[in-house]
Amino acid sequence: MKKRIILVTLLFLFIKITAQVGIGTTTPDPNAALDIVSTNKGFLPPRVANVAAIATPVAGLMIYDESKQCMRYYNGTIWSDCMGGITPAFTCGDAMTDIDGNTYPTVLIDGQCWMAADLKVSK
Repeated sequence: MKKRIILVTLLFLFIKITAQVGIGTTTPDPNAALDIVSTNKGFLPPRVANVAAIATPVAGLMIYDESKQCMRYYNGTIWSDCMGGITPAFTCGDAMTDIDGNTYPTVLIDGQCWMAADLKVSK
């Protein structure tokens, strides 16, 4: 019995215990807790109808917010704005808005897009 205890103890001393988990790899990166490797698949995070559906979020929690159609994370106090927002392409004829919230119509002249009004400069 003593031999078994000594053997088990020695075995634990010589085995390198790691906490890394690899999906699609047998050699996960030692700096990652989870290493997902794929050449033709993506990562699909949890999808939530609205962040309000999560009663007690923990700091660092990431989800796909279906109501806003974007990725968001919880910082321990509040939910982030949408991450990696996709800005739709601008089309001449659409209005432009400056940082003060002033809106300006645009017009196409000889293949170039111009603002149809002067800037509203206060200084």
